[in-house]
Amino acid sequence: MNFSYRAAQKAGVIDNNTSVEEFYKNVKEGNGSVTYNGQTIYYKAKGNNQYQVTTAK
Repeated sequence: MNFSYRAAQKAGVIDNNTSVEEFYKNVKEGNGSVTYNGQTIYYKAKGNNQYQVTTAK
């Protein structure tokens, strides 16, 4: 798993039933964002390996 998958889980866009393979088949990654099934997740580094994750519907 990498950051995009965990960010999507943290934002509530996917749950534990969504496999990593399924997620990466349907995700579009951007600079500071990922879009999965029409929902975009934005993330911003806060330092110390901490990130702020938000969604836009």
